[in-house]
Amino acid sequence: MFKFKRLTLVLGILIFGVTLSACNNKEQDLYEKIIEEGKIVVGTEGTYAPFTYHDAETGDLTGFDVEIAREVAERLGVEVEFLETKWDGLLAGVNTGRYDIVANQVWKKPAREEAYTLTDPYMLTNAVLVVQEGNTTITSLEDIAGQKGAHSLTSAYADMAREKGAEIVGVDTFTEAVQNLINGHVEYTINDTATVAYYLAQNPDANVKALNLELDQFEVVFALPKENANTLEEKINAILEDMRNDGTYDAIYQTYFEVIE
Repeated sequence: MFKFKRLTLVLGILIFGVTLSACNNKEQDLYEKIIEEGKIVVGTEGTYAPFTYHDAETGDLTGFDVEIAREVAERLGVEVEFLETKWDGLLAGVNTGRYDIVANQVWKKPAREEAYTLTDPYMLTNAVLVVQEGNTTITSLEDIAGQKGAHSLTSAYADMAREKGAEIVGVDTFTEAVQNLINGHVEYTINDTATVAYYLAQNPDANVKALNLELDQFEVVFALPKENANTLEEKINAILEDMRNDGTYDAIYQTYFEVIE
């Protein structure tokens, strides 16, 4: 009888503890957590110029997306910590709690809206098709059917290529994709207009060209966890609007894009 009562008591304590822990986790608000800790953790690649990369002279992490995220953190009144991760594992980390947001040219797509909390867009971007300088076979997006292209496997550009029947060769960075193209390992790559223009400005002798095609335009957003992120989303949206209104957004934009305009 005594053993039964003791077992019942122990089980009751365990159940109560698990229930309490579950309730605490369920009710935890990401914005409140960030304010309490005084820090927001941002996931980014660090290899995707001009959005997130390391300055060649100082080695410091910088870029358009990085500086927008820094400004958001400052206006939230917290420190910012960047965790660098390859693109193919980047978005998954925000829902596992590795970081609080992803700042890395995340396109707004229906599948991502279902999987994550997405902020208002802070940029519009276009995709561009890149081929070798002497390539006359590929003149439109339809021509990549059956052709090899270099992409990060989980990128929106890879999705575009798959929809056209192309074969995907996996790479980690745009620089690696272009190198595969120059070496003749692939026939094309697709990427952001600004990224391609920035690369060509920095590498004028690269034997590649961007095709002047009108491809789809996409909205760029921050990705937040699916759960408990509504308050943070609202705060970030308000900050982005204030940045546009007070000229901060334009100042950051000109810093990174006047070289390619």
